Order: sequence, then structure tokens, then C-alpha cells
Amino acid sequence: MATVRGTMRRSKHRHVQSPPQSASQPAPGAQLLEQRRATGRSQLPAQVATAQFSTRIPWTTLILAVLVWVYVCFWIHPPLLYDHAWKPFYMEKAFFARALSQPGGLVAYAAAFLWQLNQFSAAGALVTAAMIGLLGSAAAKTVQRNAIVVPLFAVIPGVAILLMEGRYAHGVYDVGLGAFLSAGAWFMWKRFGQAADWRSVGLALAISAAVYWLAGTIFAAVFALSTSITATRWKRSVLGAWPYWLVTATLLAVGVINSHQVAREFIAGRPDIVAILARVLIYLYLPAIAGLARQMPDTSEFSKPPHLAGAASHSPEKEPPTAMPFVRRDGFVFAATLLVAAVVLWLTFDRQTRLLGSVRLAALDHQWESVLALARQLKTEPTPVVRLAIARALYHQGKLNKELFAYPQRKGVEVLPSLREGLEVCRLLADTMIELGQVNLAEHFAHESLELEGERPRTLWQLGRIYVLKDQPKAAAVFLKRLSLVPFHRTRALQRLKAMELDPTLSSEPDISPVRPLRVTNDIADSGLPTEVVVRQCLGSNRRNRMAFEFMLAHYLLETNLEQVAKNVEFLGDYGVWETPRHVEEALLLRDSLAGTNQTTSSRPTSAPVAQRFELLRKTLRANNGKVEGIEDVLIRDFGDTYWFYHLFGRTFGAKVRTYKPPK
Repeated sequence: MATVRGTMRRSKHRHVQSPPQSASQPAPGAQLLEQRRATGRSQLPAQVATAQFSTRIPWTTLILAVLVWVYVCFWIHPPLLYDHAWKPFYMEKAFFARALSQPGGLVAYAAAFLWQLNQFSAAGALVTAAMIGLLGSAAAKTVQRNAIVVPLFAVIPGVAILLMEGRYAHGVYDVGLGAFLSAGAWFMWKRFGQAADWRSVGLALAISAAVYWLAGTIFAAVFALSTSITATRWKRSVLGAWPYWLVTATLLAVGVINSHQVAREFIAGRPDIVAILARVLIYLYLPAIAGLARQMPDTSEFSKPPHLAGAASHSPEKEPPTAMPFVRRDGFVFAATLLVAAVVLWLTFDRQTRLLGSVRLAALDHQWESVLALARQLKTEPTPVVRLAIARALYHQGKLNKELFAYPQRKGVEVLPSLREGLEVCRLLADTMIELGQVNLAEHFAHESLELEGERPRTLWQLGRIYVLKDQPKAAAVFLKRLSLVPFHRTRALQRLKAMELDPTLSSEPDISPVRPLRVTNDIADSGLPTEVVVRQCLGSNRRNRMAFEFMLAHYLLETNLEQVAKNVEFLGDYGVWETPRHVEEALLLRDSLAGTNQTTSSRPTSAPVAQRFELLRKTLRANNGKVEGIEDVLIRDFGDTYWFYHLFGRTFGAKVRTYKPPK
């Protein structure tokens, strides 16, 4: 009787009278499933194709992750990304406590740690590839609607993250980790939440609070907005999902109240419009998924009575008209999506920042051949940092006064830039001053860099070197102990601290001992500190400072001070330079020509290729009545890398000219 009553209640609830079943009779759901299997029409072809494509998504994501790794490792270059958009991280309790004390601090803490891996190309590229692969795979598994939407949402997060990295923007990992956390929270709420239960609202509120504390206001609002959209689709009404929208409105109000903090996230590193749009795209990514994800069904189709299920199964199903097989169409759509993404990344990539940053990074690493190879690609006037890097690289390659004008130069600028040209030159200028023996000036520029750019590992190491050279080991230990808290720099810092305990002067260290004899021993009173004053002070303390002497000659060439060039050329032999540098020869020939003398007045003979080339220049000018108007293209083609061209026009153009090669 109880069984019959239970059956009658269920029948009344469904408004369908269903006969009692015997033990041997199959369940309605099983019967419908067998019918669909027998007819072979359990799914539409489009649904089958989408399901097949979705099962291939993990492998597709793996292939995309490998492509992303190659792109980031060899094109974006993670060490350059680390240097340009540096984030501090210290292995100490105080740093972790600060992260816990503010909303979003834990995600920022994790992002700062992962950012340290960008010091190594392979590791940094692996982090980016893993982040993009996880976000893309999760999106593709969620949006299983059709074969057009799936690849689109599988690629969007990767494109946005690579756009930010391609612009060398700040906060890439903060945004990526925040998006991954909010997406994971949404998946968890969707899995355990029930739209018709107030427990679902409570779960959404609790998760919103957790995301707010872990990732900050923006991603908490992203999660709340996504739950609101999902609940609205379940309820088929905005009013039915009003508790979720109330949570979203509350978090948006919190964001308005903390607008200064939100604004700092957007303007960190002074991003351009492309980086800002990429960040906004990541913020809108999860709400878009929530709007396109499959809805939760109200009732299972397999719970319907047999006669209704049979009627549904025998209803005519029309095949969607298409001339292309679904597998081929899926592959075509996916390939087209990748092609569009590749074009967008290619068009928005910041090549100028990559080139200038690579020159700076190679100079800080003392990779002088790389500096010159990169500088040859310049098509614009170099920045003060790049100009100084080129001068140092030419000096270390023995070419400073031989090929200086084969690179872009402009009259009126100094070999050693001043702070008037920008504070970003401080790091490289401090390193240059140490090599020149100007330890006090190096200390000044290193502290300027410390204040401007933060406690970067290179700056901490420089200050440690400077205070050892100033015989202040306790001050050096302060910066080296700080450096020991930075990941991947601990071993080097502790080794130097241990060496300082044995020998406070570090007399046997290769980056210390060559500088000690060059240290400046006299003071000057000059606020501007032009190149001539700095190098003359170095030479006054140690006449054998070859770097200071060659920089002084280069300074006189740039200033077109031919008399000082002629006066100091006699001292080249004191530094073991027996072959007169090409630009010096060109300057001496020009000086004698302007003085009306056909013979050189220098005790050093002029090489035949330089003399022949000067005679060709004089013939070219005489053919144009001594004027340069109208023959600029000829002059830049044949003499664009010479001191003569610089003297005529006040500048050279580097990559736009062909470097002259003397005849064999």
C-alpha cells in the first residue's frame, strides 16, 4: 500500500499517471537511452562535434602552452621583463606580514615570488605558459556551446596576458593569478551552490569575502558579478537573483571607496592604452564565461515517462545544413583564431622598449658585443642610457674613437649623461663611475637609483661594492644582508659577507681590486659635473686611467674641439695605443685642411685608407661648389660613419648608413 501511495503522489506531482513497474521492467531513463542508442540519434551532429572538440582541448592547450613558452622565452625575453617591470620580494617574516595585512596582499605576494623566476628565461616562460594554459583549458571546458565559442575563449586569456607582457607592463602575474583565483572560486560555487537555496547566497557571500581578502576588490567584484549572471540565468530573472546582485553592488561600492588603490593597480608602471585594455579584457573574461556557460537543467530528461520520452525521441530532427565536415570546421575555426591572435600580438608588440631595454640589460651584464649588435638596430636617436652603453661597449671592444660615429650621435650631448637628461640613467651611470674610479659619484648615483627604482638586486650589490671601496665594511654589510633576502641572490651575498669577514678590503676580488688604484683622491667644486671635469679629475689622481683618457678624447671629438684632440693625441703611446684611432686621424686631417695646410702637423702618420677617403670627400664637395645642399644622400651614403660628416651636420645616424670598409 505504501508503494502504491508513493507512486500516486509522484504521479500527482507530475500530472501524468504512470503504471507501476515490475522488477524486470527497465527504468524510464534506461529505456529512453536504449531507444536513442538504437536509433543512433542521441545527439545532434553539431553537439557531437563540439563534444569531440572539447575532449581535444587539453591536448590543444598543451600545444598552445608550448608555443607560448617559445614565444615568451625567445622573443619577449623574461630577464628583460623582470628588469623593466621589477617587483620586490624578500624572504622574511616582515614582508609576508605586510602582505597579510591588506586585501589582495597574498596574491600580490605569490605574484612577486613567481616574478623572481623571470630572472631565468626558461623558468619565467614556463610560469606564463602554465598560467595561460590553465586559464584557457578551464574556459574551454566551461563554455561547451559550439565550436566557435570554445576556441575563442580558450585563446582570449592567453592573448590578454601576452599583450601585457608584450608591452612590458607591470602587474602581469597579479592579474593572471587573480583571474585564476576568481575563476576557481566561481567553479567551486557553481559546483556546490544551489540557485533555489539561501545557502547558495551565503556561499557566494563567503567566497566573495575570501576572494576580496586574497586578491583584492577588483577580482572579488569579478567573482560576484559572475555569480550574479549565473544566478540570473538559472532564475531567468534579474529580480529572482537580487541577493547576488546586492553582493556585487556592495563590492563595487567598496571599489569606489578605495578608488585610489584601484587606480594604482591600473597606472603602475605608467601603462599605455594597449596594456590597460588587456587588463580590462581579463577582468571581463570570467563574467563572459558565466554568460555563455551551459545552464543548470531544471529536471533530467531521463526522468520523463516512457511515452513522453518516446514521443520526443521520434520527433523529426533536422540536420544542420553544412557542406564542411564538423571536424574540419572546428580545425579551421581554431586555426583562424590562432592566426588572428598572432596578428594582434605582432602588431601590438613594443619593439622599441624591447630594443632599448635589451641594450641597457646587456650593458649592466657587461655583455659588450651584444650591446653593439643591438645598437646597430637603432633607427632613432638613442636615449641617454643607450648612449652611455654604446660608449662603454666601444671602449671595452677597443673601438671608442674608431667607430663612435658609426652609431647615432648628436652635437651638444655628453659622453657621460647628467641627471638633467633623466633619472633612469642612474644605475648604469653608477656602474660606470665605479669603473672610472669615481667612487663618491658612484655612491651618489646608486642612492638616486635606490630611491627612484627601489631595492633592486643590482643596486644593492653596487652599494655593497661602493662601501667596500670606501673602506666601510659595516655599511657594505647592510646592503649585502638585504640582498641575501632576495631569491636567487642569497648565495652570492652570503659568500661576499663571508669573504669580508676574512678580508674587509676584498683585495683579491676581481670586481674590487682593479678599481682601488683608480680611486679619485682629490675633490672638485662643480655642480654640473660635465664629462671633461670628471675625466680630468680621474686623470689627476691616476694618469694611467686609460678609460678616463679615451672618454676625454671622445668628449673632445663630440665637442668638435680639434685643438684639444691634437694636443692629447701625443699621449696615446702612454696607454699602449700605437695605431691612431680612425676618428682621431679624421679630426687631425680636418684640422689641417681648415688651417690651409696640406701636410699633417701631427707626429703620427695618417693611414692611407683614411687619407684616400678624405681626398674623395674634398672632391665631392668641390664638385658641388663647396656646398652640402643637394648632396646629402651622397654624403650620408659614402661618409655617414665619419667624423667629417658629424662635423658638417652636427650628427650621425647610425643604422641608416653603411659602415665604411677600407679597400684591400
